[in-house]
Amino acid sequence: MTFLDFGCVKHLPAPVLRPWRSFVGARLRGDRAASRAQALSLGFVDAGPEASVDRVVDALTRLYLPFRQDAPQRFPSLWSGVSVTDVLGRELAEVRRHLRIPKDLVFVNRTLAGMYMVLSRLGATARWGRIAREYVCGDPPSTPLGVAERAWMERRGGKHVTDRRAPRGGR
Repeated sequence: MTFLDFGCVKHLPAPVLRPWRSFVGARLRGDRAASRAQALSLGFVDAGPEASVDRVVDALTRLYLPFRQDAPQRFPSLWSGVSVTDVLGRELAEVRRHLRIPKDLVFVNRTLAGMYMVLSRLGATARWGRIAREYVCGDPPSTPLGVAERAWMERRGGKHVTDRRAPRGGR
């Protein structure tokens, strides 16, 4: 199944994309110190009380929990049918005070929220961690679709989404 939203396109400049990938990669590895450093670097949180920074990083971490598992799993309903309060619990008030969404990453958050709702509603099952690492960390393709995409990109002389250089004729 493929979803196309032709109006839903955003080029992330390298100074935003690299640190965001580093942040997500740190979350996938469970590297709290690197996650914290990247969250501060990206501007997700203002440098302030350590506990507040950690709570924001913990809240952001919850978005990536399905992608930390390597085993096949049904995509969880973290957002579908529940409120943000249900997901963040008592930490929501403090997180709201300190969380900042950088303007270039508003689109990414919109995309993540939409993806969560669709995958959850479909009851999609996969090795989400492997798929995420393919796109964020440059790991080898883990699904037939990933293999086909990589081959297609190579045939057209382009690079995979995780490569630093863009396809010929692209950004």
